[in-house]
Amino acid sequence: MFLVRGDDAEGIERLEEDLAALDRLLGVFPDAGSELTKIDGATLRKLKLRRCPFIVWYLREKDQITFTRLFHARQDRATPSVTE
Repeated sequence: MFLVRGDDAEGIERLEEDLAALDRLLGVFPDAGSELTKIDGATLRKLKLRRCPFIVWYLREKDQITFTRLFHARQDRATPSVTE
């Protein structure tokens, strides 16, 4: 990860804090992200982190949330299938 290579301790800390905040948010509002695709009751969603320029994709299946992707906001990204 470029934050580690660049020795950006503050950036790493912000990312960890943003991911923890996202985890808490999704614990209360699991459908907070924008829906990307839906198959067989599973929904792939995405959300931008609050302070860091990253987009998190997560899969919601019933009462379970799984983080699936972490992209830089400027990175090109194709929507994966829910079954990947």
